[in-house]
Amino acid sequence: MCTAVFLAKFAIATAALVPLYLAGTVIPLGIAATLLGGAPAAGVCLYLCWRILREEPRTAA
Repeated sequence: MCTAVFLAKFAIATAALVPLYLAGTVIPLGIAATLLGGAPAAGVCLYLCWRILREEPRTAA
């Protein structure tokens, strides 16, 4: 499941960056590349993977 999270991150980044690159808009491309390819996006992915993989607390019956 975590693979799907990172795959979605790369798909969203590609879908956002390619049109900006082809349009030649340098400043928005740089901002989007920093946000989608850097620590903020990776942090969100790691948090989501942690939430997916963490073990649920067991209740005492």
